[in-house]
Amino acid sequence: MKVFASFAKIGAPVTEHAEPIMLKGGILTLNVADSAWLTELTFLKKEILDRVNRGLQKPAVRDVRFKLGSVSKKRDTKASPPKLTEAESAKVEAWASEIASDEVRAAMISAARWSLKRPPPARAIVEGPPGPAPRKPEPQPEPSPEPVQKDRWPKDRDRWKR
Repeated sequence: MKVFASFAKIGAPVTEHAEPIMLKGGILTLNVADSAWLTELTFLKKEILDRVNRGLQKPAVRDVRFKLGSVSKKRDTKASPPKLTEAESAKVEAWASEIASDEVRAAMISAARWSLKRPPPARAIVEGPPGPAPRKPEPQPEPSPEPVQKDRWPKDRDRWKR
């Protein structure tokens, strides 16, 4: 159905935790995986309704209802690592040849492939230690001699008496 396909285009995470099960009388019923997502989706009801209708030629859904139920697991589609040139492949194999564990070697090769084909960073990478630069201590001014404080009251007078 076109409505179900339009719902699928909403994308993750909504489609990972809910799936349409029925459209009857303009009311789309969704199965939701657990109660936490059921609560969350009730807050997003208007946005879900708008996005489903936006994907159709004319609005066919006038309400969305949520029901706690089972949701089929979506298959993870992993992207395959990018292809490397022969020189890059040789470099990666040289790095990996020193790793004893097969599991760790395979993970390093995959990470290196992705890393080598990643575009350069938008801003320059600053060399040096991580974190903020250490502060240089500011020179302390010489302490000035304290001014001699004069008593408000003469020594021979009792200040508590008027």
